Amino acid sequence: MGARKEFYISLIRELLGPRGGSHEVMEIDPRDEYVVGILEPKDYVRGSIEEYSNSDLKREVPSDKGALRGGEFEEDSTDDTEVDQFDTLPVLDPKALPKSMGISFVIETPDNPLINICVTWARYLKEDGKWQRYPKSYIIENCDVRSELSKEIDMGVLVRTKSIQIENKKWHVSVYMVNVSHDFKNTIETRHLIFQPQIRINLPDGISAASLLERSVEGEDEKRLAMLYRDLPALARGHMCSAVWSAVDQERPYEGRIPDDFVPPDIRLLNESQQKIFINPHIRSEYLPVYSVVQSATEINQIDDMENNDLHSGILSEKWDSDLLVKNLEKLINAYETWITKQKKESEILADAHKKIAEKNLDSCEQSLSRMKECLKILQTNEDARLSFYFMNRAMCLQSEWTRKKPLVWRPFQMAFIMQCIPGIVDGLHHDREMCDLLWFPTGGGKTEAYLGLIIFTLSYLRRRKNSFEDIGFSSSGTSVISRYTLRLLTIQQFRRTLNAITAAEVLRTTDWKPSGYKDSRLWGDRRFSIGLWIGGGVTPNSVIDHEAWDNENKIMIRFAGAVSNLTYRHGNRTAREKIVSDGEPAQVLECPSCSEILAIPKTESDLPSIVSDRGRIFWVVSASHEPKADKKELSNERFSVTDFKIHRLPKDGFYIAEIHFVPSHGRINDYFINEWCNSTVLRVLGARLECASASRPGYFIKRLGDTHRTPIDFEIRCPNPECILNRHEWSESSDTGHFAYVPEPFEIPGKNGYSKGIPVPAFTTDSQIYHRCPSIVLATVE
Repeated sequence: MGARKEFYISLIRELLGPRGGSHEVMEIDPRDEYVVGILEPKDYVRGSIEEYSNSDLKREVPSDKGALRGGEFEEDSTDDTEVDQFDTLPVLDPKALPKSMGISFVIETPDNPLINICVTWARYLKEDGKWQRYPKSYIIENCDVRSELSKEIDMGVLVRTKSIQIENKKWHVSVYMVNVSHDFKNTIETRHLIFQPQIRINLPDGISAASLLERSVEGEDEKRLAMLYRDLPALARGHMCSAVWSAVDQERPYEGRIPDDFVPPDIRLLNESQQKIFINPHIRSEYLPVYSVVQSATEINQIDDMENNDLHSGILSEKWDSDLLVKNLEKLINAYETWITKQKKESEILADAHKKIAEKNLDSCEQSLSRMKECLKILQTNEDARLSFYFMNRAMCLQSEWTRKKPLVWRPFQMAFIMQCIPGIVDGLHHDREMCDLLWFPTGGGKTEAYLGLIIFTLSYLRRRKNSFEDIGFSSSGTSVISRYTLRLLTIQQFRRTLNAITAAEVLRTTDWKPSGYKDSRLWGDRRFSIGLWIGGGVTPNSVIDHEAWDNENKIMIRFAGAVSNLTYRHGNRTAREKIVSDGEPAQVLECPSCSEILAIPKTESDLPSIVSDRGRIFWVVSASHEPKADKKELSNERFSVTDFKIHRLPKDGFYIAEIHFVPSHGRINDYFINEWCNSTVLRVLGARLECASASRPGYFIKRLGDTHRTPIDFEIRCPNPECILNRHEWSESSDTGHFAYVPEPFEIPGKNGYSKGIPVPAFTTDSQIYHRCPSIVLATVE
């Protein structure tokens, strides 16, 4: 089982308990330690309104609407004629606890409907200042479900069964455990709570569990799920918990004796004959997600007649040869068409209830196949689309080499999705634009890469067809893609991930990349590929420079600190009659997209880039009247021990890159210690001035006017590592007025106005930058 087993056991001990065995003794109140699997008395009222959920048992056949594979379900909706107040839904008070738990299932038997029930639970009592756990269990053998059971099996613990005969030989059964403690007044104590409750069901010989979904299924989506998962039926459902059965039980895959850690310790307290019955139950309750989701087949070598090279992004971008491209993509199309044909044959033997749904699904597959074939024709006949397709593959290959240290091999579903969407991108009046394409795939399967591929294709194609799209509102510059997310943290994570692909595209633009055999030059325009992060002033600054306003009520000047003040640590400087408002962090790009070199050291240690702790290296761009020289010991202090020191020259006289390798004397490293070390020791010894925004922002550079005050106007992100691929090329960009864009002074190339040594990281993290620069793609948060 390995790591998964250890993780599962750790979760149980941490969230459910018990951590110290069946008779554990705890120093801390278990009520404050365990967060799931706790039942409070059903008569305890926390407020004037109590909200009760409804049982799934009525006088009519329950629908089990919403039942899902793996034991996690939505509650049934019932009318108000019969409400079973055993499942309490704690929605009004976040501190409220459920008052009951239970499981429901269907059994099939030709004779008497009998089940064996084992319930276990525990209470914690305070003795001698500590909390002692007292485990309990109760077994009901050969319980006839035709007779409803309601029995207080122990003081404050009620077990109840309910059942309905739904067919001649089938019974729908529910088993509940309820906390009916009543020896409390206005408040409850830990001794009134039930901890770690569990219900285990064993079915006698001749009795089997049946699917919950064999009854009527309503709604198109439910019918599709019933058809798709017809071989994986749901055999149980939980109430205020989850339920698992033998086919999906975490305890089942083992031969012989199950490891002690894997079974609740209370089960081990049963006698030998009882353990034999209930250690591997047919159905049981569960509080933690334990179902193993089988990963879908995604790799290309899992498809007959296809190899990695067929969808290798590097190979797909190498040669300007349409025959090679068509040959590889036709393999994918043919494989998909063969699969559809196979599915059609299998659908012929389906039950009548599933045939119509299968036909609709296959019609959708045929539509996808048709769109892929249309894409292939476009790539054969439209030179700009084919060139953009090559560009997309090369950019995605390059960013994969940076992040994964190997070229990208497209997964079949990724390439299929890209091909489906290309006709609607190329043709502004295509009917595909009337639909919204959704890539629905498990987490970690590669959805983001597919979307990034489409983004790069779209950006490059618009640059190739600048004039052709003017009549329908398209242009090659400005923002072409907006990607919106629901959470700010997710937006930032995707921003950093997308930045890799955008930076790769900018490298290709700068180097005027083209596939081998293509003759034209200057293919991708004079404006940079860029990305902007737009998530609000609480995370990133609204403005680049400071703004002031007068607070007439308090008779004080308010200074709204911009990104420059934040980067240079001047946002904390204030006068006696001034108030400073500083929100947002402009240094959202922590590592170079290409070489992973440190660009910014965050204020919190938890966000520290691994390169600082793993490699202990930092680059600072400095200026000096002569080449800086120093001894390693001179650069060290009580917190940082320097192990190596190098100086690299920049093209412009007087500017250098100081490469310093170090070992931290203390484990904690943050922006404060880095700034203190650089300013008090390194710069003093080198006799130099720091050119980056601050020592903890080695990749951020302030752009200034050439006036007397060197007024800051903007900032730019550049990798300070001289060996980075971004610094192997000269870079330039034209502005809206046709002039070259401004270059920070340390990177100017003498005699070449507007050209810099190295490619900037094309990221904008301040609102005013986004408004003025209109990046190619903007990642935003939906508020």
